[in-house]
Amino acid sequence: MPGTNFTILDTLRADIEEFSSRYYPMITETWESRDSSFGWLAPAIEWLEETVEEYGWEYLDDGGARFVVKIPPSACDAYDGPALVLKLPIYRADSRDGRYQNAWEARLWEEALDELRPYLVPVLASGDLYRWVLMPFAETAQVDSELIESRCQELVNEQGIATNEVVAAQNWGFWDGEPRLLDYGHETAQLMLDDEDHVAVEEYAPEIPASYENLDSEDVGDEEEDEVADGPVAAKVVLDGTDLLPAEKQEIRGNVDGRAAVAGELMEVEDWEINVVATEPSTGTALGEDVVVVTEDTHIRFD
Repeated sequence: MPGTNFTILDTLRADIEEFSSRYYPMITETWESRDSSFGWLAPAIEWLEETVEEYGWEYLDDGGARFVVKIPPSACDAYDGPALVLKLPIYRADSRDGRYQNAWEARLWEEALDELRPYLVPVLASGDLYRWVLMPFAETAQVDSELIESRCQELVNEQGIATNEVVAAQNWGFWDGEPRLLDYGHETAQLMLDDEDHVAVEEYAPEIPASYENLDSEDVGDEEEDEVADGPVAAKVVLDGTDLLPAEKQEIRGNVDGRAAVAGELMEVEDWEINVVATEPSTGTALGEDVVVVTEDTHIRFD
């Protein structure tokens, strides 16, 4: 794979696949048995801390959407490369599902232009349905804050990549002689990859149990649900994204279900009023439909 000069051995890949086959039943059961949306990951973290030791690995962190595990060279037979990082996704019922971030991260590395690659820690391998991704371990303690700021400004000013991931110092690590982004599977990937390539979480993770619910919904209580609009289902909706950040676009994508859309009019989504540029089927014309309804299957694009 570009940007690397060492091989991921079949024996290591087999260990990762075996571990992931144990991980997913555990994280599924942890989710299903949770009592609330707060602190439900604690049993999973305890399981990880104990189980990775069987492989000679080390649990590092919970990034909110993914767990991070370090694989030292000593844990890989006949391997002479650097330490590695295994990113394990945490289940969600929306775009926060960690497999979604794994997919975007792997795709950005694969499709990144030559001028961007030196700023990214490479993705070495990924599992089926992005159940895991493997990257070199980047040392965060070594990175000089002024050097990080310099590299950050290069991305912001020279390449126009002004995302929260880029400007957050904790997302930079020292690898291959220079600071690089070690976490770029959310805003940065979505900014750099064409919106037309947007893929729903369900396509990466179709086996998510139907009982999975958005954790935010648990805190709603008995509040009245929003009224669902009436009309044909929209196959595609183009929204005005001129002033929206990548994170805001993603939040909007996760909250449009049941909204009415008419080309040339505003659509209310949570705290936003967004202009609808176009719809499919067409609306807002003499020959078009009066209104279409956005569902979770509607392709959302921002122009």
